[in-house]
Amino acid sequence: MVLKKKYTANVAYTTPSGRMHIGHGLGHTISDVALRYGALRQGKDTFFGFGMHSTGKDIIKILLKLGNEDQLSETLKQYNISRQRRDEILSRNSLQDQVDGLVREYQRQYQEVLEKLGVAMNYDSFFSTHQEANQRYTQWTLRKLAEKGLIVETESDRPYCPRCDDIKHIDKDLSEVSVVGKVNWEEVRIEGDKIIGGDFECRLHSGERIIVRKRQERAINYGDLQMQQRTIELAERMEVFPRKYKADLEGVIRTRLAKPFERKAHENVGAISPFDETKRVEALSDSNVYMEFYAISQLINQRKLKLENLTDSFFDYVYLGKGDADIVAEESIISKEILEETKEQINDIYPVDISVAGFEHLSVHTPFSLFTHAAVFPERYFFPQYIVTSHITRDGEKMSKSKGNVVYLDELLDLTKRECKLEGLSEKASLDAVRFFLSYYQSLDRDFDWNDDNFKSSGIRGIRRYVNGIIEAVKSLRDLEERALEPRDKWFLTFDQRTIRDITEKMDEKDSRGALVTLVDLRGKALSSYLLFSNPNSKILSDFLMNQINMGYPVMPRVTDELRKICFPSSSLVWPSLNPKVIFPEEYEMVEHQMKGKGYENNLSGEVNALLGKMFGRREIGMGETASIVVPTNHQIQVLLKQKIPLSSKLNLKFIVDSNIEEIEIRKEK
Repeated sequence: MVLKKKYTANVAYTTPSGRMHIGHGLGHTISDVALRYGALRQGKDTFFGFGMHSTGKDIIKILLKLGNEDQLSETLKQYNISRQRRDEILSRNSLQDQVDGLVREYQRQYQEVLEKLGVAMNYDSFFSTHQEANQRYTQWTLRKLAEKGLIVETESDRPYCPRCDDIKHIDKDLSEVSVVGKVNWEEVRIEGDKIIGGDFECRLHSGERIIVRKRQERAINYGDLQMQQRTIELAERMEVFPRKYKADLEGVIRTRLAKPFERKAHENVGAISPFDETKRVEALSDSNVYMEFYAISQLINQRKLKLENLTDSFFDYVYLGKGDADIVAEESIISKEILEETKEQINDIYPVDISVAGFEHLSVHTPFSLFTHAAVFPERYFFPQYIVTSHITRDGEKMSKSKGNVVYLDELLDLTKRECKLEGLSEKASLDAVRFFLSYYQSLDRDFDWNDDNFKSSGIRGIRRYVNGIIEAVKSLRDLEERALEPRDKWFLTFDQRTIRDITEKMDEKDSRGALVTLVDLRGKALSSYLLFSNPNSKILSDFLMNQINMGYPVMPRVTDELRKICFPSSSLVWPSLNPKVIFPEEYEMVEHQMKGKGYENNLSGEVNALLGKMFGRREIGMGETASIVVPTNHQIQVLLKQKIPLSSKLNLKFIVDSNIEEIEIRKEK
């Protein structure tokens, strides 16, 4: 097994079509948080590729609109292009150069926004699918599929635009068609020569109706039973978050069929088909294994690799380990040293440790990507972990440009810079409030509903509460000293250790919301109590605060980096580890009792009564039988002996201390 040096993340690459919105922000933040956490836990450097998916007609459509003087001001605003930049792009001689100019403009814009968001991407790995280097890689992957017998000929009735003389996908994202009137997506299908469920027009040629035409086409056979089974076996090893989506994967993979992958070359962007020079590879077929190209792209951008080096034998050697290095180097016009460096870089970066995609990709992109990985690459390239992000709405409504309710990232970051002032920290650090809110406000398994007021109350105020709590506590350290441990110190140490474990478990489950609730709310409250009701021990307090800072790093990297330098300049960034020697269950329960009084007693007896009631109600225990109430500490037994337990008249109750547990248990005695 190859031991890789970098922890790698991937998020679905962006289509160059205007400003980045909050949906992009959510996906990139979730990816970056998981990346930073995983790398920190494993002690590795990070790798996070940056690219664009410019395949298809969308970018040509934008260029056509930019070339139309009618409503030009509105077009420039819609696509976030200045008049000067528009003129410069359109002055280029060829369509390829114009496409490249527009892609480079969006590359600049997106990188600027993502850097402000604090996303740790390797921006020097950039590529776009309109570039020939990536197209050679795409052609190689298709030839690999052909070698496995997975490129087949099909004939079927297909949605077709006469003006484009090309096939059109009819999808809910409306990337290639527009809806005429209302549409029932559950009923959309082709029957004979008709499209049932809705009327559609070509997005590129307004007013041109989509019709049905029988087509003979080459297709990737995603329905191949043997490769489907191989994909399912590899996917079974993969962790999927939220966990509930794992169960759906096998069914989705098994129901995929052969899918045509070629489009007419004219007025399309993308790789020329390796099987027909008059065709280009369409967008759902060049986006399955693109993430493995970032390593190559980075070396191209560093001028270590050239286009002429990218031969099939080169790809076979660096990705699959096939061939003789001397022969491959000669065939690919490359030095053996650079060839081996490329292979080593690929081994250091891949597999992608965690891949992130939207919920809408589960039925299309995800099964195609997993299938292609299983077919083309050795199994070590298969993703260990996969995160599915939720839909994002605004005030309960779908966001759309036509409604004017899209939350654009550049505007949100500017708002944050104005309104989120953090004591002693930089403007750049304050932008972590966006990351904080996207991680804190809602769990992955629910749709994310954006609300401006909630962002200010939970996002800006939440991160401010976190920062202020640490800074105020650090100020008090000046007057404190290390001393012998008292019960409240032991309570605080125990709380620290238990919440470290809780946060670690939640981060392992990609539950950043749960982790932040514990970090900011519960630990923040405990910190206030420790400072308010005791004379804090300086060592215990400083250790707690360093843990508080370091565990906030994946979500708030700039805030925590600055806090560490200000508050603990000689400390380093490490994820805290558990120390069982500083967990004191008895003292913890005693202090909890002192702080909460009658509430502690009621909660304890209420928990026992609830557990007994469930067992009795389910007939797991009957009249006159013996039940042991097992608790972690003697203090809890002393409290329970003074409480009213209604079922004590029907059951024989025993009390047992088991220091190996933390939660109360009821055990039926045999």
